[in-house]
Amino acid sequence: MYRYLDAIKGPFPSVIDYEISAFKADVKYASGSDNTTFLHDRTPENSVYTLWIGTNDLGNGGFLLDQQIKGKTISDYIDCIWSVFDGIYSTGGRRFVLFTQAPLEVSPLYAAIPNGGSGNVNYWPNKTEYNTIEYEAKIKEYTTTVNTIFDYGVPFQLLVEKRWPGASFIIFNTHQILLDIHDKPEKYLSKPAHITGFYYTCPDPASEEGCSASEDPLSSFLW
Repeated sequence: MYRYLDAIKGPFPSVIDYEISAFKADVKYASGSDNTTFLHDRTPENSVYTLWIGTNDLGNGGFLLDQQIKGKTISDYIDCIWSVFDGIYSTGGRRFVLFTQAPLEVSPLYAAIPNGGSGNVNYWPNKTEYNTIEYEAKIKEYTTTVNTIFDYGVPFQLLVEKRWPGASFIIFNTHQILLDIHDKPEKYLSKPAHITGFYYTCPDPASEEGCSASEDPLSSFLW
């Protein structure tokens, strides 16, 4: 859905208004007689379409801080998900994968400061002004609610409403995979394993000047 994003000082490119339209334009180009390389052999059987959106809608910049478009609800976000698959289906897509929401409450950006979350950072420069315990609980409520809606909504739309005849769906449990890594980081991450820090940090929350990557390998970091 359309919304203004301070970080880019302009409208955030939405999935429905921009990305699906761009995809359809690519498909139209691919079907042209002069095209011999770009998506020229795309078929319903050899192509899989995955979707993972929502952190920007549910988190900081969206519902978490009441910065969504006036009158919009999480139900509108869910409707956007189904509309994305409508758009892909209309071009011949039939194999779909929907990624669940990540456990944002354990990420450094959204975790409460007493629970190891970050303080003020460039993506949330005034985080310390909030009750971070409360907002950690709120983001957990939002993401787990959405994941439950996915679990019930996909079979309802596919089998009861028959919204995408002939299509198949997989719900990929990203949420649990990231929780598994968070709970047993030594099993998945390189040493020294980091689950409460960022690989890339900025000393000034209001600026990207002086930002630097960790000396530890990227494979050591969950975030």
